[in-house]
Amino acid sequence: MLIDFIESLEKVRDVTVIKKMVPMQADDVHQTYANTQSLEHDYEYKLKIDVEQGTEEFVSWYKSFYKTLSSFV
Repeated sequence: MLIDFIESLEKVRDVTVIKKMVPMQADDVHQTYANTQSLEHDYEYKLKIDVEQGTEEFVSWYKSFYKTLSSFV
């Protein structure tokens, strides 16, 4: 869920954000039917990391990438 990702970002960055919960919007998806079973079966692929580890790795990459990018400007 999105809230899990946001909470992972808070933890990795050691910050707390103010979340304003609002009612469902017109285009919000009420439910998804995401299913990775065929992916696992057909390609023998299974996720290797969870949201928290993925968030940590993404933030690390993001900071490194933009630090490198800013040296070219």
